[in-house]
Amino acid sequence: MTGVQTCALPIFHCKRKATTTDGASTSLTYSIYYDGDYVTKTVSVEKVTSDDDAILKKYQTAYENVFSPYKNIDYYDNKVTTTSNSVISTTVIDYNKVDINKIIAIEGSDDNIFESDGKVKKETLTTLYKKYGTTCE
Repeated sequence: MTGVQTCALPIFHCKRKATTTDGASTSLTYSIYYDGDYVTKTVSVEKVTSDDDAILKKYQTAYENVFSPYKNIDYYDNKVTTTSNSVISTTVIDYNKVDINKIIAIEGSDDNIFESDGKVKKETLTTLYKKYGTTCE
């Protein structure tokens, strides 16, 4: 079995809904699994809904391009799926096992969420999510 055993870990949820400039609706849900002050795993689900196929294709391509650099990082998994009226990007990151140096090589070291010991504090992550308009509970 791979990944983090999550059944006994507490979960913190952050959510946001919005309408894009091209009229699509978005629903973002971030589930943060944690142990004490530190994040162990995140599951992010970003859904774009539209009746316009061109808009859906644009978001599908955008998600695929954004996550392409991460595809060879173990314990950092992204899957983009489509339905007749939506594109869904699901990202699962196991912070106990992922190689943070590979993430930092892609994202840069400025303003990253990692502590000097390689861990991520729940407060740091939720502050980042709230900065982009999510509500957390």
